[in-house]
Amino acid sequence: MPTVQVNGGIITDEMLAGSLRFFKMSGPFANTIGTGNVKIPGTELYGAGSPLVVGDANTERPVPNSAADRAFEVLQRKCTIVHITVVDDNNIHFVCDGTAFGWQDANEMTTEINALGVVPVPDTSDTGTTADMSTVVITEAPNMTLA
Repeated sequence: MPTVQVNGGIITDEMLAGSLRFFKMSGPFANTIGTGNVKIPGTELYGAGSPLVVGDANTERPVPNSAADRAFEVLQRKCTIVHITVVDDNNIHFVCDGTAFGWQDANEMTTEINALGVVPVPDTSDTGTTADMSTVVITEAPNMTLA
C-alpha cells in the first residue's frame, strides 16, 4: 500500500496542535491508469502506474490530470490534505487538517467531485481515456487510523 506525503511531515516527538479528519474515497482511479507504464504528459517519463503516482522511490510524482489528481484538486479548495494512502485499485484514504476545514461534510465533497462528470485522463497509452467522476464516493471515517 503506497503512501504519498502531501503537506508537512511527522518527526519524532512532534506535537500536532488541532485536529485531523479522516476520509475514504472510492472511484475510477486504477482503471484510468492501469498497472502498466503511464506516460506523464509533456515528458518522456514512464513509470509503473498506480492511481496517484508513477516512478520509483527516487522519481515518484503525481500523474497530472489523473482521476485522483482531479479529485484532490477539488478537495484542496476548502481544506488542507496532510496525508494520502492508496489502499487498492479503487480506494484512497486521506487525512485533512480539521482546524481549517471548509467543507460541510463528506456529502458536499462527493457532490463537488461528482459535478466534474466524465473527464479525460491519461492511461497506459499516448491517447488517454476518460473517467466518470460522478461515481466517486467519499465517506468520513472518524475511527480510521494511519497505517
